[in-house]
Amino acid sequence: MRIALGNKTEKTAACSDISWEEVFRLAEQHHVLPMVVNAAYDAYGTEVPWDRLTKYKKRAQRLTFLQMTKTERFLSLYRFLTEKGQTPLVMKGLICRDLYPNPDFRFSADEDLLILPDQAEIYRNILLQYGLKTDSSKESVVSEQETSYKSKDGVLFLEVHRFAFSPDSVAYGEYNSYFEDAFAHAVTEMHAGIAVRTMAPTEHLFYLVCHLLKHFLHGGCGIRQVCDIGLFSQRHMDQIDWPRLTEWLGSISAWDFAISLFSIAQESLGIGLTGMPIDLHSSKTDPKELLDDILDSGVYGSSTMSRKHSASITLGEVESAKSKASFAKTRKVQMLFPPASSLVKRYPYLVKHPWLLPVAWLQRIFGYLKRLDKSNTPGEAL
Repeated sequence: MRIALGNKTEKTAACSDISWEEVFRLAEQHHVLPMVVNAAYDAYGTEVPWDRLTKYKKRAQRLTFLQMTKTERFLSLYRFLTEKGQTPLVMKGLICRDLYPNPDFRFSADEDLLILPDQAEIYRNILLQYGLKTDSSKESVVSEQETSYKSKDGVLFLEVHRFAFSPDSVAYGEYNSYFEDAFAHAVTEMHAGIAVRTMAPTEHLFYLVCHLLKHFLHGGCGIRQVCDIGLFSQRHMDQIDWPRLTEWLGSISAWDFAISLFSIAQESLGIGLTGMPIDLHSSKTDPKELLDDILDSGVYGSSTMSRKHSASITLGEVESAKSKASFAKTRKVQMLFPPASSLVKRYPYLVKHPWLLPVAWLQRIFGYLKRLDKSNTPGEAL
């Protein structure tokens, strides 16, 4: 990934020491296959045994061409919306792709638009007029948090959000309060000659962290989301209100989590963040453990059945904590109740018996308390 993100001359190991099948399988799982295949060409060229990796090369080519088509279609749609007097805010997707050395290598399954809550029916009528279709009824679009639309050939897939996050979620519904002024603070970016509205840098970076945290609570997130956050921070370093971002992340108990993400972006992905007014070594959590969990989880945190099971428990614990007290307890919950995938090395019995995850949690907590008592260092990471 370091090479894919711009470190063109960097080689991490001898070609013969790399398990290319595993590298490309993992890249596909994290939806970064075109980037990784291209990086392999840049760094190792014909040293890579392409003859037995043809399927990955062809998939990367198909995904790249598909993304080019999807981006062109989406920009045409956005121009149509603008002509109809509507300028929704583009979240993630197009905005994040533009951060990469080759935007078309960063694949997006869909495009996300944030609209004002009372305009859902207006957008439904315009999008249907454009030729998109939806399974949601006219009555439901005005009450649902998001509505999906797609083109008849299935190439363009759109998610129209009335709110940035589901208001009904106990775990992250309150995030919406931070985006109440998103339209008032919105900025315009030019993409292929088309003016596109999006969140201001501070709100958008906060959204990207919150969105990743949402996936993390549901079972895990992919490395692509960490790349997005690192590259976005790098691109908009001078435009981000860092004191405000720090305050917001602290208020949802996600500050240490965010620092770990920034640390992974710089130390593991090679994204230069040296100008960031943040101490990347100040997190009480371990970035390496978080990175291991991210790589294991797959892009939507559902790479294994044990992860799906542990994810439901973790999310349930967070929601329970929030329903009983403030979200200040949530970070502790995340640290005390990680998914089974991040504990299997320490507790091998979880591989065959993932339902024993609560037992592993207790072992881990008691072990931590013993170490804490000996070292008398309350800041020690779990």
